[in-house]
Amino acid sequence: MINKIEFSNRLTDLRTKCGLSQNRLAEMLFISGQAISKWETGSSLPDIELLIPLAQILGVSVDCLIGNDISVIAEALTSYDTSDENIMLLTAMSDTLSREYLYKAAKYFEHDKLKYTMSLTLTAEKNVYTNEIDVKEMTAESLKPLSRHLSNLTLRAINESYNPVQEITDYMRCPNCGGNLVYIKEADCEYLMCDNNHRYDINEGVVDFKTLEMPGFTWSSWIRRYEDFKKNNSKYYNSELRDNDYKMCLDELRKDKPKLIIDIGTGMMGWASRMVRLIDWECVLVLTDLSHRILKYDKRYVDEVLSNPKVKVVYLACDVRNLPFKDNTVDNITSMGGFEAVIYDYVKAYKESVRVLKNNHKALFDITYINDRNSADSIKWLELIHNEGGDMKVYYNMIFDLKELAELIPSYGFSNHTLTVISDPIPPPDTDVFPYNDQISRWMGLAFVTAQK
Repeated sequence: MINKIEFSNRLTDLRTKCGLSQNRLAEMLFISGQAISKWETGSSLPDIELLIPLAQILGVSVDCLIGNDISVIAEALTSYDTSDENIMLLTAMSDTLSREYLYKAAKYFEHDKLKYTMSLTLTAEKNVYTNEIDVKEMTAESLKPLSRHLSNLTLRAINESYNPVQEITDYMRCPNCGGNLVYIKEADCEYLMCDNNHRYDINEGVVDFKTLEMPGFTWSSWIRRYEDFKKNNSKYYNSELRDNDYKMCLDELRKDKPKLIIDIGTGMMGWASRMVRLIDWECVLVLTDLSHRILKYDKRYVDEVLSNPKVKVVYLACDVRNLPFKDNTVDNITSMGGFEAVIYDYVKAYKESVRVLKNNHKALFDITYINDRNSADSIKWLELIHNEGGDMKVYYNMIFDLKELAELIPSYGFSNHTLTVISDPIPPPDTDVFPYNDQISRWMGLAFVTAQK
């Protein structure tokens, strides 16, 4: 049984060390700040399904979070043929690394495949002095503050030589000819190859299906470096509106716990970062985008910041209008803005997702809407957009009211769906000029859709 007072003290300490307020932690778990307050005063405990995401956010194991003695883990690892120094390293990581990866690391130690060193640099005026330290020579106490860094490095080392795309190639097909795909790894490269010898190289961990962003809509061109990506990642999708959207999607995922999930149009991971961090069941998550470069940055960000041992992430630079998956093979589709980002052929993207979904399985996506095309507000907005001309004409044909959406969504191939309004459209301005330079849907309402094949 978990001691409420001990748990409350431990939680408060961990949250403070992570620099999180009670409200921020609550937002990350999609619960109220009042719930966190109750946990930290010892008046209640988290529901069991929240323990894993809570531990992941705080960078510790569930065992550490609930107060289990880590010596049990260390004792279990002594069955591996490894030194006392390595056991000490594993024990230091047991607060922040899952048991699955602790055991994998122990196997690596058995074959002497992991070596941890730390570089200490001293700058004195114009002189620089460096010293390399063997981490094994450090004491158990001095290793504790390094636990999270050691764990992240260990995760990256174990996963670096392994691409989980090889686990799902049985479900994949060549987007050019429909042939079966196989994973091939050679000394200096890895790639997918189909029966008809169409080859797709895996560059920097991303399967490159040789897709390019649509002419005139190269949205990612302003992200040229990883530093730009990190700088803009958190604020790109950060809003209360999206948080409500994301919470509904995550709640639906938790109901079904799908084993194979495809995210349509991942972009800069506004939604996908939530999935990677908060999914608490074993699954393969496939992130898709036309841009190989953006997916490359996504992968680096996951490796450095979001590693979750339960989620195996696959990165496919592909066209979501022609997914490299066979019919009826995917457990779940998610898309937070990805379908609408296809613009010209968004209908093809919807229908393609239906094709690859298993029967009776779900697509979870958000969609913009207007209440009634014939209302005075809608007519005014549509006039502003029509008068703007140019690229606005493309978007003009993608604006639907609730009645139209009720007919459109089944036409994509879904057998039934529910649409939940997240926010209503805003009133039009008292002007003859459309007020936005980009993001034409900024004035529209937002809804969350659960659609079943």
